[in-house]
Amino acid sequence: MAERPTIELGIAHITKGISLIGLAGLLLFAGITVAEVLLRWLFNYPILGVSDVSSLVVTVAVASCFPLVFSERRSIAVRIAGNLLGKRVNAVLEAFGTLVTLGMFFLVTWQLWDYAVELAKNDQTTWVVLWPMSPWYRIAAILMALSVPVLALTFYLHARSISPSKDEPLIERDDTKHRS
Repeated sequence: MAERPTIELGIAHITKGISLIGLAGLLLFAGITVAEVLLRWLFNYPILGVSDVSSLVVTVAVASCFPLVFSERRSIAVRIAGNLLGKRVNAVLEAFGTLVTLGMFFLVTWQLWDYAVELAKNDQTTWVVLWPMSPWYRIAAILMALSVPVLALTFYLHARSISPSKDEPLIERDDTKHRS
């Protein structure tokens, strides 16, 4: 397996740090959920607004994990055709898949930002604790936007691997047939 470029390793380290936001959020959510279950069970008294807070925290937590998923190339991929048709075809399919994912994430991030702006215009708050929702969705959109440059780099690396290096022939030959 080829060595990963230094910039790719740097981005992987940064995205791991960003994903810690998601981990912290999920741990917070788990703690609140345990506390609410215990209070319901022991005192028949739930913590008000847990569903409000949990929806906001989970939104930010999930958004913070996407850059890491893409920097580590852990997204779902079906490589049957690429594996059957060779390295170059596989590289073309990987580049195309990454380009489509890049376009989709750009659109999703843009729409999430627009949704956050709309929430702010309407002064939308959570139902019980009355927290403004827009800042949470803006943070989620920013975290998701960090996936776009990661995907752009991944696309570049896939596209670069399409053309063979000077040392690598376009077509691999099987020289074992010509031996006596």
